[in-house]
Amino acid sequence: LLPVDYEQLRGDELLHCMEHLAWFVSLIPSLPDAILFSGTCDIWTTSDQFLHMLGGDEEEHAVLLCNYFLNLGQLAWVMLGHAIPEGPTAYVLTVHPSIADEYILWNPSTGRHFINTQAHIPFTSVGTIFNDSNIWGNVQEWDDPGQVIFDLRNAKHWSPLFATSMEPLTSVQQDVLTYSEPNSQQIQHLQIRIDQLVHNHIEELRVRHLTRWNRYCSRILQNVLPRFEERPFTSPDMATEHRQELKDSFPGYHIHGFPLNLRCSDTAKLLEAVERTGLHLCEHDRVEFSLGVYIHSYPNDVLSVWIYITTLIPF
Repeated sequence: LLPVDYEQLRGDELLHCMEHLAWFVSLIPSLPDAILFSGTCDIWTTSDQFLHMLGGDEEEHAVLLCNYFLNLGQLAWVMLGHAIPEGPTAYVLTVHPSIADEYILWNPSTGRHFINTQAHIPFTSVGTIFNDSNIWGNVQEWDDPGQVIFDLRNAKHWSPLFATSMEPLTSVQQDVLTYSEPNSQQIQHLQIRIDQLVHNHIEELRVRHLTRWNRYCSRILQNVLPRFEERPFTSPDMATEHRQELKDSFPGYHIHGFPLNLRCSDTAKLLEAVERTGLHLCEHDRVEFSLGVYIHSYPNDVLSVWIYITTLIPF
């Protein structure tokens, strides 16, 4: 998950490493406690249990991501409050590694992050924050992240639950997290199977029409998907470069489509997501289709599944 020299990373390189960790955590399926622990109260599992169960809600995602950031040597806290559309939820708060006096709010369930001074960020109110040293309640007049002062030493702004003079608390977390290596052969077989299933599903949805596949475009889509995994939150420059690549390769076509990223290998959900694109509804008599499928595997069988489907219509 981390480069060998991660302890020497600074500035934008460190931020990119943190983005990579947030992306990994977001790929772990979100499951409410009502499904995992039916009939019981709200239970928080440890990071070790969460990684091996491969399922949990916002709190498990936030605690694991916070632990990763703390291991990087960063100041990090789990932040409890309200967000849109989740309602009551958990984010992670860190000091910005490149910009002084600014903080980053990380959504651990999506991997996206926001600077606290941004307008209209989805996290709307800060109630409590905590890490391995203490728990602090927000006692300021305001709870909007853009207005909150994150100076935890100021008792007028934050009320600590434990006195700073007390002995450190023992942790229920494991000192070392264990991981299993992904099986590359199984992943390759799964990728081929999903590719075949999507091809067949599109043709079944278009049973009254001839479905032509543009193999050359499919190869281009297949080659670009690993780049999307490296930068899952595509920059404008990368998107522009990719669109230009398609235009240059197919100057006589209108191309419509987009990549899908799914955090599971449930084939029914994958096919449902493909069908929701509505691309199969195109009835142009010369339409061609292209498809790229790529699976990136992480430790503990955490998968990032990419499906890129497009239509090509000649001018």
